[in-house]
Amino acid sequence: EKKTLKWAIDNLTDKGDALYIIHVKPSFDVESRNLQWVNSGSLLIPLSEFREPDIMKKYDAKTDVEVLNMCDIASPQKEIIVVAKIYWGDPREKVLEVSSQLKNILGTSLKLSSQLKNV
Repeated sequence: EKKTLKWAIDNLTDKGDALYIIHVKPSFDVESRNLQWVNSGSLLIPLSEFREPDIMKKYDAKTDVEVLNMCDIASPQKEIIVVAKIYWGDPREKVLEVSSQLKNILGTSLKLSSQLKNV
């Protein structure tokens, strides 16, 4: 949810932090060129590239302008790095899986999720 993202940016990020935007697409086309990322998710996508239609077309994903604008403002103001990663599958399962992976990597976790619709 956008309010939750705004709250997290305002209250949980510090200079030098990385903010991971996790986008889960509920369905996956087995014929898709993204088949190689079905289990691991996409490569990390820098915020500047997440705004590019041609790049997002590669992932068969649409972006939310309001979320991008929040991140565009927060990145220089809070001096944080914003990256996105796209996953395919059940949103609830993927959010739990990804938060567990990040917890193992970073030693901490914060679960922020919303029910995503196929966009």
